[in-house]
Amino acid sequence: MYIKPMSIRSVISRFGGIRPMADKLGHRSHTTVQGWWDRDVIPAQRQREVLDEAKRRKIKVTADDLIASAPTSVTQVAA
Repeated sequence: MYIKPMSIRSVISRFGGIRPMADKLGHRSHTTVQGWWDRDVIPAQRQREVLDEAKRRKIKVTADDLIASAPTSVTQVAA
């Protein structure tokens, strides 16, 4: 199981919501960002675009906010 450091919904909210984020990223339709909201993930190929726009607009978002962290539990193996 992977645990995200923060919800993608929180990132989208920092941009002002679904439609405002879509507008800021220059998307013709808000449905792309809506899909990110619904799945709680921003695809890897879109993460640079989000980070660049956040930086340009001085919105606090880091790469760690966008990616899943490593598993937090370790499976113990019997000796």
